[in-house]
Amino acid sequence: MSLSPTFMTSMRRAFHRFIAALLALSGCENPVREHVTPDGMALRSSARSPYDTAMLNEDYALAQKIAQELVRNDPADPNALIALAHAQFMLGDRAEATSSYDKAIEVDPKNTVALYSRGLVAQEQDDFETAKEFYERALEVDKNYPDAHYGMAAACEGIGLPNLVINHATRFLELSPRSSLADQARDMIKLAREEIAADQ
Repeated sequence: MSLSPTFMTSMRRAFHRFIAALLALSGCENPVREHVTPDGMALRSSARSPYDTAMLNEDYALAQKIAQELVRNDPADPNALIALAHAQFMLGDRAEATSSYDKAIEVDPKNTVALYSRGLVAQEQDDFETAKEFYERALEVDKNYPDAHYGMAAACEGIGLPNLVINHATRFLELSPRSSLADQARDMIKLAREEIAADQ
């Protein structure tokens, strides 16, 4: 089962907003620092690093170059590795993005951003079982991570687990009722209920 273009556009939009929220100028040598509000979207600081600016301007090649320098400066910084992986993902280099996310997870096994993002890459490649595993790991760290619940619902839809689709899509809607993905979550719930009813 392939993901619909609408789904992937929505996921990319959410992913891009999350990138903007995650990375902001800190005034330190390494400008990649977390500045995430409780809803995971808005920057706490209006200042932006060159990486942030490149990502927001969709200049992913420049963002990748900046992130590569950050990784060279500190290969064990999970945020630098995630920044590199995000740029690689947006450039369409899934193999390199996967490798960078895996390195970030190796450095920081409980990093929810790396775990969720790794699941997203697997999901885009229709590897729903692997996506589910990474979303589950993210939810073990933060059970109220809305994007991971949405990802779990979508992965379970791909695997054919309608009860889990309903559980995770419902939880996503509880956590993010105004999300741009809310309509898709409601559609997933409706289709899962229809699937369950058809099997009875």
